[in-house]
Order: sequence, then C-alpha cells, then structure tokens
Amino acid sequence: VLFKLFGILAIGVVNRFVVGMILVYIIWKTEFIKKKFLTLNLLITIVALFALLVGFLDRPELFGMLFFIVVFERLERKSSDKWTFFICVLWANLHASSLLIPLLLIKEIRTRRFWILSSSLLFNPFSIKLASFTVSTILIAKSTGISSWRPIWEPENFYYFIAWIVLGIVTMMKYRTLPLVFFLLLPLAGVRFLPFFSLGFLFVYLKNLPKSSGEELLKKGNLLFVGAVVIVTVLLSPGLKENLKGILPEPKTKTFQHPIPERILDSLKNIRPQKVFSQAQYAALIPLLTSHRINIDWINTLFTSQQIIEYFMVLNAHSLDYFCKKDVKAIFLKKYESPLYKVMKQNDSWSTLDDEDFTLFTTEKPCAS
Repeated sequence: VLFKLFGILAIGVVNRFVVGMILVYIIWKTEFIKKKFLTLNLLITIVALFALLVGFLDRPELFGMLFFIVVFERLERKSSDKWTFFICVLWANLHASSLLIPLLLIKEIRTRRFWILSSSLLFNPFSIKLASFTVSTILIAKSTGISSWRPIWEPENFYYFIAWIVLGIVTMMKYRTLPLVFFLLLPLAGVRFLPFFSLGFLFVYLKNLPKSSGEELLKKGNLLFVGAVVIVTVLLSPGLKENLKGILPEPKTKTFQHPIPERILDSLKNIRPQKVFSQAQYAALIPLLTSHRINIDWINTLFTSQQIIEYFMVLNAHSLDYFCKKDVKAIFLKKYESPLYKVMKQNDSWSTLDDEDFTLFTTEKPCAS
C-alpha cells in the first residue's frame, strides 16, 4: 500500500521511523538519561547497537523487533497482563517473530501467566497452523542456504560474530538469567536472531547501569550522545541510500544499479498482467515494479515442502506441464544455469528476450507448448 501510494521512498521513511522508535523506547524505559555512562559501558552499548544493524532492513521484521522490546520490557516490569496480552495478539497478527513469546516467558513456564500470554499466538486467522507453517518455512529457508538464516559463525557474518561474542561474555558474567541466555543461543541457528538478543541485552544492560550524581553537565552529555546514536544508527541502516535514490544528488560514478535488467522490466510492463515463474532471488520486485500480481520463485513465495520440490523439478526441466496447470505466461531465468533454460531456448512456442545474464520467455498460450 505504501509503495503504491507514495513510492519506494515511503517504505524507507516508515522503516527508519520504526528504527528510531525502537531506540527511543529503550532509552526512555531504561532511564538512560540518568545513567553514569563510563567509557567501558559506552563501548559495550555501541557493540550492542552494531549488532542491531543486521535487522535494520526494509522488512516487516522491524515491527517484530518493536513488539519484542515492548513485550520484553512489560514482562520485566510485571506490567498489566491484560494489555500485554492485547499487544501479543497484535504482534501475532503482524509478524511471525511472535513465536518468540513463549521464550520471553520461559522463566514463568509453571505459572498461569505463561499459558495465558502464550495462547495469544492462537488469535490469528490460521490459529495453530500459522506456527507450524512458520517453523517449516524457516527450515526450508535454512536448507536452501539463505544468508540471513545461516549460523552466526559463518565467515560472511564475521563482524556480527565478534559483536555476539562480546555481548555473550558480558551476559554470562553479569546477566545469566532467563530469557536472555536463551536469546544468546538463538543466533547459533541463524544470524537473523541476533537483533532480538541485542534488544534484550540492551534493555537489561542499560537498566542496570548505575545512576549518575545528577550533575546537569553529565545529563546534557548523555542527551547529546543519545541523539547522536539514534541519528547515526538510523542513517547507517542498510538500504537507506537506495530509498533516497532520486532525491539525493547522483554521484558522478554510478554505484547502484537496478537488479532487474531494464529491457526485461520494460517488456514485462508492456504485456498484460500474468503469473511469472522466476529463478532470480530478487524477483519479488516484479510485482512492485510492474502490474504482474503473482510471482512464483523459490525464495520470495511462501512455499510448502512439496511446492519447493515441485519448483526444482520444473527448474530441472521435469513436469513442464506445470506452466499449463498454473497458467504461467512468463519465465524469468538466469542464462545457462538450469536444464529448463536449455529446454525453453528450443521451444518455438515461447518468445525470447535475452539480456547479458538473464532471459525472459513469454507466451499467450502456455498449454500449446
């Protein structure tokens, strides 16, 4: 909706706003402004803020992070369960990270509170099926090698791994409590969990810092630091430069290129809406940039295990009646990388548009081939 009404910049602006809300909420609830902020504490806080960056992307996950810290804080302060339950239900209907709710309550597993608040996960249109579907989707994502679901020790996550080690040492030395220790372990399953551990760590760590003597100068210094941290963290968030493209002055040397070849994008725009079978990982942009409402590909469509198998069967040139059954009239493939590409190049029923690295095949009658 944001994209259709206001363009790609609106998505970036809203997400930067959510990032700011997360940081301001932590600062406000931990009474950060009253803390005695020594050099070591400052460095540890910066490391925790750096660990958050892996989650500051233009994804709905940002809203999951916001709900996470709000629920975490309310549980720590023993706030009203009535409002906490309502917030949990809202979270369960907005992002799958709501499955972390039982973990947030793990130290109260023998209490009525645990079961009441955990039951909030059932208050969505799909009830318990949503949880099982989310878990199976995560397992599929891990099995297909998606980078954000790789363990934190992978070489590509080196700097985040160092940050995790530092925060882990502090946690085990000072805050060996549930649920923080559980969230410390989650990044071992996937780096995508690191921001949630970092958020919990920030809240516990900053809340327990000693208070200052109340000197006005120290308060002003802390305020300036807080403002600087919020501004710098928001500006450094991945994707901001792309969100501002077209507003900021263009550099003399182009450093950013549109991921979908322009010739292929123009061709898609000029044909009537249809389903697109895609091999490109970034092809979720197709429905945003064209009038094509459905995009079928292995990473951007929510597939079951059986559908994943079917997808790769087609990519390997088996079950080609798939295009007829699904009424697929456009196929977007990487050149030379799949048996399907070789088969389609020899199929006269499909028109071909070649680019340097990709080929677009189109037809009006998929059942004719």
